[in-house]
Amino acid sequence: LDDQVFSTLQQRRGAVVARTWDVVAGDETDPRSVAAAEAFSNTIDRIGWDRITGKMLFAVFYGFAVAEIMWEVRDGLIDIAQIKVRHARRFRYDVQGHLRLLTSVGGLGEILHNRKFWSFRVGGTNDDEPYGRGLAEWLYWPTLFKRNGIRFWNIFLDKFGSPTAVGK
Repeated sequence: LDDQVFSTLQQRRGAVVARTWDVVAGDETDPRSVAAAEAFSNTIDRIGWDRITGKMLFAVFYGFAVAEIMWEVRDGLIDIAQIKVRHARRFRYDVQGHLRLLTSVGGLGEILHNRKFWSFRVGGTNDDEPYGRGLAEWLYWPTLFKRNGIRFWNIFLDKFGSPTAVGK
């Protein structure tokens, strides 16, 4: 990863995470809706939403990110216990578009429940690119040429920058 690209990406991720957010009730006149919005706001605070958002935003670089939602019963309600961002290379999509977890047992992987996993894709220009196209795809060649160009010029200057003694 190029240092300039890394600092810019980190700056952008930080800018998104630093934004303030607010959970708004669907119907301000309905007490159940207001209570649900307040409960969800408390859940978001408790699980560390900014940390999770920061990790999921790596999808901008790689094109694809997956998080696992851990559910629990809290105060008589089903609530989010935590959200764990998983490594995207452990997951694949099948032909029908279902997310699958790759396991050592099955070649196709095990199909996952859609309310248990959250996937985030970036940069795909159509629906035939289920994994997105992150910045890493676009930055690979320019970064490679930049690094190797510097190496080439260092070798060139090392060879031809100092005089070579000639004996006759």
